[in-house]
Formats: sequence, C-alpha cells, structure tokens
Amino acid sequence: MTHDGFSSYERFEDVAHQQCVDHALRRARTLVDKHEGVAELFPQQVIDLLMGALRLRDRFEEEKADEDRRGGVRMRITSGGCVT
Repeated sequence: MTHDGFSSYERFEDVAHQQCVDHALRRARTLVDKHEGVAELFPQQVIDLLMGALRLRDRFEEEKADEDRRGGVRMRITSGGCVT
C-alpha cells in the first residue's frame, strides 16, 4: 500500500506499507527550510538520495524505451569503442 504516511493507514497491519516519494521529499524539504547548519544535513541527504534514485529510475526507463524501439536488441559500447 502506497500512501502519504497519514496515521490512519497504520491500522492496516497485514499489508506492506510504502510512503509516497513525493511526500517524503516534501517533508525533507520542509525540514531543510526550517533548520540551519547541522540540523539540515540529514534531510538534505534524504533529498539527494531520493532524487538520485529517481534519476536512476528515469535513466533505466529511457534505456528500456530505447531497447524497445530497437526491437528488443540491447546494444552497448565497450571500453574499446566496439558496439556489442
């Protein structure tokens, strides 16, 4: 179950819970805005981690789309410049 972390969802005990990434990012950004110095380091690390994960997901999806457009053939350039 993906949700925003609202406490009413805690009553569902027999499901796996996943917090919506947008809500987690919003909370972390709020903490960065409210705090200074050392107190803003951890929420900024959370933002950096989640944004990096989203960029990785987007890159993976783009590579998959490229593969689909090539008819399922995956090509890569080796360190020697050869296409395999």
